[in-house]
Amino acid sequence: MARSEFKIFEELVLTVDKIGYEKTLEIIRNSRNLAKDKDILLQEFIISTVCSSFSFSKKQLLKGVSNTMKTNALAICSYELKYTLGYSQNKIAFVLNRHDSVISKYIKKINYLNSKISDDKLIIDKMEEIKEKIIQFKNNVINKDNGRS
Repeated sequence: MARSEFKIFEELVLTVDKIGYEKTLEIIRNSRNLAKDKDILLQEFIISTVCSSFSFSKKQLLKGVSNTMKTNALAICSYELKYTLGYSQNKIAFVLNRHDSVISKYIKKINYLNSKISDDKLIIDKMEEIKEKIIQFKNNVINKDNGRS
């Protein structure tokens, strides 16, 4: 066992000794729920920001047949969910109501954008706007709460 893993157990034992077993479990569960809640909040912000940028409702984005604009929006959502939240392709597929093989294609589409191609440049510009909004949201909402804990 690595020293850092041992340190975790040591801290747990010390915490249990100090505040008790039940309170320690409660704190661990609450912190896990807090992280999950923040991920869901950020996930929904990403989706709503992409929808707003493309003038779609969430329902329009997640239901029905795709056209070029919808495919671009889904590609940006997929990319941001993967790289901002670390979601797996399976989880992204579940969130976006798509098959996981399509998620791979969306992410590849974003990775291979070329700023010298005008259609790609439009997507890149839109992504930069969306990314800036995500950064602001994380700084002003998600990370701001960390200081209150």
